[in-house]
Amino acid sequence: MITKLPNVLGIGVQKGGTTWLHWQLKKHNQIFVPEAKEQHFFDNRSLAPDDVEKYKTAFREAHEDYIAEVTPGYFWSSCYKDSEYDINPHRYDTPKRVKALLGQDVKLILLLRNPTDRAISAYLHHMKKGRLGPGDSILDVGKRFGIIHMGFYAEHLLKWFDSFPKENFFVGKYEDLGPGLLEGISSFLGVERFELTDNEMNVKYNVNYSYLKSNNGIIVDDSIVVSANEIEILDELYYPENKKLNDLLGSKFY
Repeated sequence: MITKLPNVLGIGVQKGGTTWLHWQLKKHNQIFVPEAKEQHFFDNRSLAPDDVEKYKTAFREAHEDYIAEVTPGYFWSSCYKDSEYDINPHRYDTPKRVKALLGQDVKLILLLRNPTDRAISAYLHHMKKGRLGPGDSILDVGKRFGIIHMGFYAEHLLKWFDSFPKENFFVGKYEDLGPGLLEGISSFLGVERFELTDNEMNVKYNVNYSYLKSNNGIIVDDSIVVSANEIEILDELYYPENKKLNDLLGSKFY
């Protein structure tokens, strides 16, 4: 009978370096990670017995002490401002579902990113996927797909703190991707140091657009897709949210 389940989850954020995290965890000889990133079990599925057994199959070859999976959508779980932004209510109980199946000792890795930059990256991602049109303002369509809402970091983290104590979390920054961040993760997990080659330092994953950030805004193919004014509005929107995050974690993140 298959009984193994993760004791480490990478929970987010989308466009925050989680693909990099997935491959760094996968390379480590003390950590098992399934080939496929983003199992999307806890944010999209019930905990029906058949679903649980199917989820376990992703880890059937695990022999390591640590078993991990990375699904960045797990973090997106708060009902904060849900009258203004689209979010599936099924997500509200994601932390509770994690605790119910994996227990209260699961270790949770969260990578954050400057929320304005993250929103722009998500906007470009959904545009590349054809879900948005080239003329759609980020301020309008950003109310969908978590483009803006996922950046209300403190609110989502508080939802997770309702189910797990702070010591269960490693919170890092996309802007710090590299050896120092991996050192922190290895210490958090209690595993040997990660090996990061020079070639991997500049690897970028899931790059959807080649874009230029100018004084006029974000430029793709010689067109401004996010104006400087829209960036300023996003910065103003996130300013009080960033302060809540800094107060919550006791250090300055953004």
